[in-house]
Amino acid sequence: MLRKTLTSELEEQVAVESLRDRAGIDPDTLGPVTDLVALGLANSWWRNSCVEDWHAAGRLDNGDMLRINSYTTQRIRQRLHGWLREMRLNPLETVGVLDDFGPEDFDPLLERIYRWCVAPGRRLPTGPTLVELASSDLPAYADHADRAVGGFAEMIEDRGARFAFLRAAAHGALACRRWWGHPKWPILVDEFTDTLDDMRPEQRCVLPPEPAGVADRSRLRETLLEHPWQLDEESARWLTATGLGHTPTSA
Repeated sequence: MLRKTLTSELEEQVAVESLRDRAGIDPDTLGPVTDLVALGLANSWWRNSCVEDWHAAGRLDNGDMLRINSYTTQRIRQRLHGWLREMRLNPLETVGVLDDFGPEDFDPLLERIYRWCVAPGRRLPTGPTLVELASSDLPAYADHADRAVGGFAEMIEDRGARFAFLRAAAHGALACRRWWGHPKWPILVDEFTDTLDDMRPEQRCVLPPEPAGVADRSRLRETLLEHPWQLDEESARWLTATGLGHTPTSA
């Protein structure tokens, strides 16, 4: 029992340090932690599944992944913050307030996110529905999501909601540093758009022709910061081919 307690304490310490040092947020404030929980859940419940196989097989290109991953993060974030409002929790409260709730209080939230994730008819920002994209792989994805949700629920029950949120948030902070929704995303967008503007002619000549959707830099920056899932297919593909998501960010 002592070993398990110490392990939990050490894990929580690593999570807290990761949120503070790598994401630049206050690890004791509920709102910013919840935003990163959305990233962590989107990555583990969606991205790190057979979705990666679809990507590797060419059913999804990098532009598709940019749009779908950001959209998934945003929809999960909406449901998390909706639950906070239902529980009358202020995002400025401390994360510790989560331990005032029992595991059963989180069941409706987890069920809501799971049902949305696996809904066959939900429309992806790239056009098709989930079942149209997944086809015969939909049961495999649903099984992955079920196991991921179950693991998160078990963590809440065994170690408390505060620990589970901090751990999921730290996962988002570390695994999704170049995703929309990460605190460092605005820095990446600024660096990327500045690079586009500063390219020399000899650099531009090796790139595909620039789509009309990225010509207005002010509008492009706004779209990338607020809702990258609304990028058109050509622009999203060009941006990822050019390097968006791979530009080094400030530490």
